[in-house]
Amino acid sequence: MADRRLTFLLRLGSSITLWVVISLVLAWKVPAFYLALICGLALVAQWEFFRMLQSAGVQTFSVTATLLSAVFLAGGFLYHQAYTIHTGFDLVAILLLVVALLIRQVFAPIGQLASCQATVFTLFGILYIPWTFHFLSKIIFLTPPSANSVIKRSIQAKDSGYLLPGIGGALDLIDSLLFTGPFLFFYLHWTMHSL
Repeated sequence: MADRRLTFLLRLGSSITLWVVISLVLAWKVPAFYLALICGLALVAQWEFFRMLQSAGVQTFSVTATLLSAVFLAGGFLYHQAYTIHTGFDLVAILLLVVALLIRQVFAPIGQLASCQATVFTLFGILYIPWTFHFLSKIIFLTPPSANSVIKRSIQAKDSGYLLPGIGGALDLIDSLLFTGPFLFFYLHWTMHSL
């Protein structure tokens, strides 16, 4: 009984803290805070994802992926803040990510087949978390500023990490947003341009 109460209090405290931080970021309407929140959550979630894969014996280029994802998220945020929203940036960014991972594979000393597998899983990790999550930053810039989880089960992991006591990691927190973000973006984009 005491364990359940402690678990409940940890989850409640983590949830309240998280929503206070998110509410303050949204209330202040400072683009740098949005960027820090989106990059922070996505990169921590991605790191947890790669750590789960590695604990299951799957090799990845996690450091390279984290650096590429940080550049992609920050670049996408700054690009969409300065210019109009369109898919050209995404296509070029994904092409550059693939090229960068292929170059990384050439210099990987882990064996030819293992390097190919690591490249595929690393690319999937980038597309699964940072790419889908960056649609949330695109949603922020849909209107002008003046206008006011299956993978965890397959490797038998309950939580992706322990960033938030009682809740789990960042991946546990944002995994439902990873697929709803792109759908919401395309729905809002279509609705706003069809009126």
